Amino acid sequence: MKRHLKIARMWVLVLLLAVAFSAAHAQDTSSIKTALESKEFVFKAETALPTSGAARHLTGENYVVRVSGDSLVSYLPYLGRAYVAPVGSEAGIKFTSTRFDYVVKGRRKGGWDVVLRPKDVSTVRELDLTIGDDGYASLRTLSNDRQPISFNGTVQALK
Repeated sequence: MKRHLKIARMWVLVLLLAVAFSAAHAQDTSSIKTALESKEFVFKAETALPTSGAARHLTGENYVVRVSGDSLVSYLPYLGRAYVAPVGSEAGIKFTSTRFDYVVKGRRKGGWDVVLRPKDVSTVRELDLTIGDDGYASLRTLSNDRQPISFNGTVQALK
């Protein structure tokens, strides 16, 4: 009888943890959705995936794309082939834009697609974000004078 009671307690504990986890997950999903609708979020890159070559893990929290109201700030590294040499000492995907198109679409099986098209930056044509319900995201950059590069990371609401 004691054995059955222990097993029942264990199952109750597992169910309570599952309910708590799903409530926390639903809260994260709603905060991401609110952040995307209000244009107040940051993408933190963790892995760079160049078109040719091996994936590279990025250290630190410095590599970000931040959307804050009417500004788009990108500070990402670039690994790949450039068709035109960069002007100055900036070699990454580093820019600030105040004129950009912003489109958010929901995905069928959850998550969102966000398309960012800066109009006042000559080197970057488009940033495509695919965001899951859990906040994990993939960013693909299309450039006018470089091979495409992708990044994996997370999306969080700005505080």
